[in-house]
Amino acid sequence: MLTQTIVDTVNTLESLTRRVISEGQGRRTSEVDIAANGSSVTTASDAASGKTLSMSRANDPLNARRRQLAT
Repeated sequence: MLTQTIVDTVNTLESLTRRVISEGQGRRTSEVDIAANGSSVTTASDAASGKTLSMSRANDPLNARRRQLAT
């Protein structure tokens, strides 16, 4: 059975500002940080070593990514 934990952080306006996904043993596998202007940074990590596998930046002024992650 595959287990993961998702922890969302929202601001006072209830907009998603961060999402952290960890595997069953609590080791981080990915993280998304979303700025107020809609830009975001997504980081994928190797759970076993903690090393960053990839990092991508996106600019979404319409906040479509924020809505997608909130659902």
